[in-house]
Amino acid sequence: MVAIVGCRLVPAQLAAGPRPGGARASADAAGHYRISLPAEGWSFGGTIGTRPTAIRHYAGHDRLGRFQAVRLDWTWSGYPVSGIIQTYAGRPLALFRLIFHRNTLRPALTFPDFRREPRGLFVMSYRDLPFSPPQFRAARSGSPWLFFNRRRDAALLSPANHFQLMRLEGDGARRSAAGLFPHIASVPAGFEMDSLLAAARGINAAYRRWGHSLTRLQGKHRPSNEADISLRDLGYWTDNGATYYYRYRRGLGYAGTLLAELRHLRRRHIPVRYLQLDSWWYQKDRLSYDGKLLPLPPRHAPWASTRHARPARWYIFGGVWRYVASRTLFPQGLAAFNRQTGVPFITHGRWISQRSPYHQRYRIAGIAPVDARYWNHIAAYLHNAGVVTYEQDWLNYISRYSGFRRLPGVGNRFFDEMSAAMARQGMTLQYCMPDPNEFLQASRYSNLTTTRVSDDHFLPARWTNFLFVSRLASALGVWPWADVTTSRDPNLILLQTLSGGPVGFGDGIGRERKRVLMQATRADGRIVKPDAAMVPVGADYIQAALGLHRPTLGRTYTDQDGVKTAYVFAFAHRPQDRGPVRFRAREIGLRGGMYVYDYFRRQGAWVPAGQAYQGQLSGPDNSAYFICATPGESGIAFLGDANQFVGTGRQRIAALRQAASGLSATVRFAPGETQVILHGYARRQPAVRVGGGTAGTVRFDSRTGLFEAIIGAPRMARPQRVRVQFRLPR
Repeated sequence: MVAIVGCRLVPAQLAAGPRPGGARASADAAGHYRISLPAEGWSFGGTIGTRPTAIRHYAGHDRLGRFQAVRLDWTWSGYPVSGIIQTYAGRPLALFRLIFHRNTLRPALTFPDFRREPRGLFVMSYRDLPFSPPQFRAARSGSPWLFFNRRRDAALLSPANHFQLMRLEGDGARRSAAGLFPHIASVPAGFEMDSLLAAARGINAAYRRWGHSLTRLQGKHRPSNEADISLRDLGYWTDNGATYYYRYRRGLGYAGTLLAELRHLRRRHIPVRYLQLDSWWYQKDRLSYDGKLLPLPPRHAPWASTRHARPARWYIFGGVWRYVASRTLFPQGLAAFNRQTGVPFITHGRWISQRSPYHQRYRIAGIAPVDARYWNHIAAYLHNAGVVTYEQDWLNYISRYSGFRRLPGVGNRFFDEMSAAMARQGMTLQYCMPDPNEFLQASRYSNLTTTRVSDDHFLPARWTNFLFVSRLASALGVWPWADVTTSRDPNLILLQTLSGGPVGFGDGIGRERKRVLMQATRADGRIVKPDAAMVPVGADYIQAALGLHRPTLGRTYTDQDGVKTAYVFAFAHRPQDRGPVRFRAREIGLRGGMYVYDYFRRQGAWVPAGQAYQGQLSGPDNSAYFICATPGESGIAFLGDANQFVGTGRQRIAALRQAASGLSATVRFAPGETQVILHGYARRQPAVRVGGGTAGTVRFDSRTGLFEAIIGAPRMARPQRVRVQFRLPR
């Protein structure tokens, strides 16, 4: 007999029905449950496999807002459990909770466990590998699963807590279930396992709803795109792919080489504002993450040895021995070197070696420090040495060899203590080599601002993974980091800029290209960037799922007072993907007719409303870059600073407004900047007026509709803003 507690009994089933447009949950006395998504016309159904002992219907409130809930109680393998489905007013959103009321051995139960799903959906997930590369099938891991159809209706299902312990199971077509990793021996009484289903009309809209819901549940404050120095300013990096990764100039030493690099950049007025120190700077051991002994470095390497026969600990490639600067490289210590450079640091960290003396002083789970005392010690040491961001690398291997997937609480202690210690010192975090579980873990920490989204050394071969994994990172309130690259290829610095994340290069002394770097930043080093991370357009998912050979498109934007500018990067992932680039305004977030400007060809085209733009890939990278704007009330499609990759970025254009009387823009000047060239499109030559600066004659090409105006800065040392108005003649 089923007891219906605290609710009204509905014949055959009990329904929690929110407002129209929201998800609807129902459950019946046979143990069946269903989630309906009316806007998408989808429903997902499952069963608890037995008759519930009780069903309750109640209302409540949590971090996501007011909800209606259905609760089923039953007995599984002799253990009392409960399953709860919460739906939220007017939103296609459902939270599932499985509660173990007693200490439970081998908790292999899944909830939800959908066996009836919409037909004909595509599935995408992220592989359980470092950097979480995408795949168009269901992964039996902690990855979220994306369901979508050809109309681009979409939903995401994922764990919503215990991210190091939970995974999804099934194939995404006949079964989709949330459960725990199989090696977990037991869970304590009161253990709650949550998962989240979020849907929307549009793939990127579904990612936004899912990600914002998850970070709200975790209490994360989502960082802005200028939350720390790596997001605000240009940096110099020494990680894998950089010239000075485990390498320096003979006769200068490591410290001397980097000081010479910084002096060179300052002489050339390249405004680097921080320095990243990779794993070479601290003391390491020869044991790998799996406990195996790594080979010694080659003896012929001039930097491999000290005066003694034994190799220096900085040039060994295993785990951390002691997390302090190598005395071989920095005889006076890290803080003294920081004072010499005059810039803050970002520093890298590995796993703890199995032979490290830290095992005698702190609690270490496998190769992961889980002791607050360790993290407080490390954070204080770094802070005193001028470090502003700590980069935790090798995350996939740390979790694998430290019991995160089988020991409840261990993974959370590692991540929680790390975040808390850095926050106490005012420092931010960066993740590197995260698998899908680590990406979801990122939803918990407000001071986790950036994460790597592609393999070491950013190159064209990384672009596809970079784009699709940026969608995952940005949904979870973390800015993507492409990784170090060379400034000799403009597209690589361009894509770093479009990511909304850090912009950093690693060219050796005299090998950098200033002209490329300065298209990403102002003269003071401030990155001029979009409002959001660049992500795939919806068509990318469809063509990848179908195996079609077409160019891949990434898009981002700026949006100031409703004036939206879209930035589109197109490329061929494989040689057979070469072909025309086609997109419509609605696919890149615009409405109506638009002007499409090919940045590198310096030419554009007007595209009437409803029609598609067609362009071509070019160059050795088989790529193209477009800036797209609509004319609005003023009749002017404004493209911003002609010499910046993101011409309307807020760091250059502080405000932008369209009106029938004209288009007004507030231009930011950095100290030392004397002029900015603004450009755009209009059918007639516009007039220009300025307040606070000067304006040259508007140059207008009547054949193309392109115009340019040179705006001069006020003659003052501090940063200035100049108000500019463009107006078409009546």
